Amino acid sequence: MNATKLFVCGVLFCLPLFATHAVADPGGTATMSLEKALQLYQENESARTPAAAPPPVAASLQRVEARARLLEAGVELSTSFTVTVLASGSWSRVPLLALDADTHVTALPVCEGCRVVRDGDELVFLGHEAATREFEVRLWKDARREGRSRLVTIATSPAAAATLHVRYDEGLMRIESPNAFAEADGAVLYGRDGRFALRWRLLAPVALAATSTRAPVDPVIATAHASLVSTLEGRRTVRMLYELRLTGEQRLACTLPEHARLTKVFINQNSVTVTPQGRRLELVVGPARAGDEGARVELVYEEPQAGYLLSGTLAYEFPTPSWRTNQLWVTLHLPDVFTYAWSGGSLAPGADAPSPSFSLELPTPGRVVVAKQQLVASAPELRLAYAVDLANHYFR
Repeated sequence: MNATKLFVCGVLFCLPLFATHAVADPGGTATMSLEKALQLYQENESARTPAAAPPPVAASLQRVEARARLLEAGVELSTSFTVTVLASGSWSRVPLLALDADTHVTALPVCEGCRVVRDGDELVFLGHEAATREFEVRLWKDARREGRSRLVTIATSPAAAATLHVRYDEGLMRIESPNAFAEADGAVLYGRDGRFALRWRLLAPVALAATSTRAPVDPVIATAHASLVSTLEGRRTVRMLYELRLTGEQRLACTLPEHARLTKVFINQNSVTVTPQGRRLELVVGPARAGDEGARVELVYEEPQAGYLLSGTLAYEFPTPSWRTNQLWVTLHLPDVFTYAWSGGSLAPGADAPSPSFSLELPTPGRVVVAKQQLVASAPELRLAYAVDLANHYFR
């Protein structure tokens, strides 16, 4: 439609307005722009269109999927919720989980336009924007003890779909819940009106060998973290943290870099005394809690380094464990009077490194350089070129 036709339509739309005005003043006239005429037309049509009916419910809980790890005294839970808010504006409240004296919330989500808060004896979702959101809540549930049996009841709000996936050590425990069904790495339970009743039994030591039918988990270092602090005098202090995934006790060997002097060893944050055989270190490691599949090993060592020149290359080598390492993060804290650039090695430049908690606390001054490597199978190496940085480092 061209501008002339639009103008004609605008004039025709305005004829009733002009006619009404002509009754009061037959000789009166008015001039109106096409833009204003179209605006009045749209407002008139909007006034005739009835407002949409509000949704029958303001918000609803669509899905609950919980993953549990059985331990001797209780259950670690990682619960995913899917909540849909149907109308924007006022805040909607959706109950998620019943909280009692046996339930301990360990981590809550952070999201925009919504909140997950405790309200009395419930954990609830509050949202005011129309959207579907998925988030995770971490919990610990104390078990009720009945001899060797353990019972945990989890009460969530009824949802369209509710499942509980359970992982446990078959050599230590046996699921006794009647509505539990075996799956590849454990068992699954389906909620009844949002409730799960999870019962298991601790096996007697003589029954361990006969009851374990699943192959043990292959030991692996899920994530390794290295924190290196270097001073201008050339002293290097390295803290290595290995986050392990394993079943039961296992042997872990580690080869230290040449000239490294081991000063501390921590297993599950407990200091232990270990004497390396040359550069080789052998440890017996296992989960800190019965039935768990996680453990931590930390090594602290020092190594010499020649002093810094005005420019040059820095070479770093890190320990070689006997298990596969899925990913390794290295954070270097170096003198800030130099600039640094990656020049080689198996480690590549990285960003946004995680900040693990080491058992031995150390100050970390200087300039930060981050590197990363995945699927580590040999000694990780890193080379950095450096040059003196005179900017803001001189006196007048």
